Amino acid sequence: MSNFDPQKLSVKLIPPATHSQPVVGRKYTLTHSDITAELFLDIGNVYNYEAINQMMRDEVLAEWKQDQQGQLNLTGNVYVDGGEFGETISGIRFNVFNKEMDTALKGIVYGDLPFYNNYPNLLDAPIFIKFESTYPQYRQVFYYGTPRQYLIQINQTKSENMNCISEPELELKSNWRLIWEQHINWTRMAIISLTFKLPDVNFVITRLLRNATDMGDLLKPYYGEEIANQFGSLVKEHLVIAADLVKAAIAGNETEAAEIERKWYANADDISLFLSRINPYLPYEEVRQMFYNHLALTKQEAVSMITMDYEKDIAIFDEIETQALGMADAISNAIVKQFPNKFT
Repeated sequence: MSNFDPQKLSVKLIPPATHSQPVVGRKYTLTHSDITAELFLDIGNVYNYEAINQMMRDEVLAEWKQDQQGQLNLTGNVYVDGGEFGETISGIRFNVFNKEMDTALKGIVYGDLPFYNNYPNLLDAPIFIKFESTYPQYRQVFYYGTPRQYLIQINQTKSENMNCISEPELELKSNWRLIWEQHINWTRMAIISLTFKLPDVNFVITRLLRNATDMGDLLKPYYGEEIANQFGSLVKEHLVIAADLVKAAIAGNETEAAEIERKWYANADDISLFLSRINPYLPYEEVRQMFYNHLALTKQEAVSMITMDYEKDIAIFDEIETQALGMADAISNAIVKQFPNKFT
């Protein structure tokens, strides 16, 4: 059964049982699937023997009983063996039941929460489980705490899981971080190739421009192909303008460089507006400030490379990397907030 997952618990209340009746004699039949790890809880006046796998006999049965002092106990039993297994197999079954009892009792208690709302005093009732076996060492009765203890553990796990990142969210964040790492690294390589007129310059720029398509593709699962392509086009324009700006700076053409830089910032405005319109968690002013910072740092990087101030160039690239990862997280976090059902 492994760890208890409330989402994998199916509960069936069998009439005439209700959420408040019966109390004494209220019976629970818990079975499970080894394939899907699902738990199935039947609550009724009688046990649901039809749900029990007679070959495996791995069910947990429990019932509210009144002891001689009039105290209510949740008393259960599991079938280790009836003599059909050898001592070794019975020992294995005994150990498995003992190991999985925590999960089973969480399912039984959590599955009947409305009952405890009607009888909160039963949250502190003792739980006893009898292990049925022909072998004396496995024929035992164990105390397993109270329903309250199991509900506390479940709530603690829920709280911890809320602070954990789901696998789809982790994948999204990793993809955006990777794509922005590629963005700034291929931009840097393009600056180097253009500055020193390296023979790989055309290949490097071609690879750099592919980053625009890759960024757009990350939006497709959430916004569709049209929006993804529009975003990709805006990012491609951003990259082409950056390359043109480096070329103008290398040539020493200040007038042309100033005009290209103006277009570069106008493109940043367009990208910021675009993102703010498709996602309410990406406010225009905040996104624009992030892109303006990105442009300013990239320009400093190019100037430092062109003027051969390599120490400064390296220091700036460290800033670029930190800032780019912040942009990646801002976008992925906004997507998670906008489409929470995709990241449970």
